[in-house]
Amino acid sequence: MRKKRIDYDTILACKRGDSDAFKRVLEHYDKMINQAATRTTRDESGKEVTFVDPEMKQNIQQTLMLQIYLKYDHLAGPPENDNSKKKGSC
Repeated sequence: MRKKRIDYDTILACKRGDSDAFKRVLEHYDKMINQAATRTTRDESGKEVTFVDPEMKQNIQQTLMLQIYLKYDHLAGPPENDNSKKKGSC
C-alpha cells in the first residue's frame, strides 16, 4: 500500500520551524530512513547481524530537515500532480 504524500501545509510549517511538523515528516519517512540506515556486520562468531545504525539514521534525519528548512522553495508552490500533465508534454 502506497503512503499518502505529506500535505503542503506541513511542509510550510517545517519552513517556519514548527517542531510538530518536522515530527510528522520524520514519522512519514521513518521506514525509508531505517532502510537507508541499515547495516550488516558480523559478530564475534562470524554470524551476520543486521541493524539500524543510530548515527546514520540521525544523520539522514538531520539532512532531510535541513533540506526542507533551508532549500525548499515555498514560493514555487506545491508540485503539480503527475496526472495533471497533458500527454506529449515534457
